[in-house]
Amino acid sequence: MTLATIFSAALVAGFSGAMMPGPMLSVTINSCARRGFKAALLVVLGHAILELI
Repeated sequence: MTLATIFSAALVAGFSGAMMPGPMLSVTINSCARRGFKAALLVVLGHAILELI
């Protein structure tokens, strides 16, 4: 595999996940409605930590 192939596959996979609303969006909207903007930051931070692991 070339670097361009890997980059293209990662880009397509990332966009396909970002374009479809899912459970993460529902959790973020629900948390923001209850706790405000800081809840969204915590949800994003928690998701980023899981992605790094």
